[in-house]
Amino acid sequence: MKIVIVGAGKVGYSLAQRLIQDDHDVYVIDRSPERIHNLENTLDVSLVQGNGSDVQLLNEIGMSDVGMFIAVTDSDEVNMLSCAVAKITGVPTTIARVRDNSVAEHMDAEMRAKLGVDLFINPEMVTAQELLKILETPSAIDVEEFGQGVGANGFDDGRDAQGTFPLRWLVLKMGLGPGGKTRSQNAINSRRR
Repeated sequence: MKIVIVGAGKVGYSLAQRLIQDDHDVYVIDRSPERIHNLENTLDVSLVQGNGSDVQLLNEIGMSDVGMFIAVTDSDEVNMLSCAVAKITGVPTTIARVRDNSVAEHMDAEMRAKLGVDLFINPEMVTAQELLKILETPSAIDVEEFGQGVGANGFDDGRDAQGTFPLRWLVLKMGLGPGGKTRSQNAINSRRR
């Protein structure tokens, strides 16, 4: 899939790096010549210096086959405007990094659609939510969510690595037990082999 990322900072770099690993055709746009130059020797992406909300620049890239547009600059306004312009050019999925929580909280689906942003992402909030999951279960060694509130926590049984009984406990929070049976809370004791 052809994906355009606006913003070549840490978040943009990390996204581009990950998307390349998944064999996507990645374009990175940034105003800073230094950031563009830094990426030239480190990532196999198409680099464009300029404004991610410039319609002429986006048309030069060729927006007709772009499947996703992700704006992750340091400016909430630039990210939202870039997504709005990308949506006007026909990009099916737009994602904007927005640090101001009040922006996303006060927009319903209709308002987001009119703005042209399909998804708002706040990396700081995502990090805080992940930390909260871990803090809610202090003895957990891993916390995963599978969607719709179904989660799993991995627990260590407290024995050292040389113990004769290395056990892990898996607690399914939303209650799908073995064989798909529903329970309010189910613990599965699984032995490592």
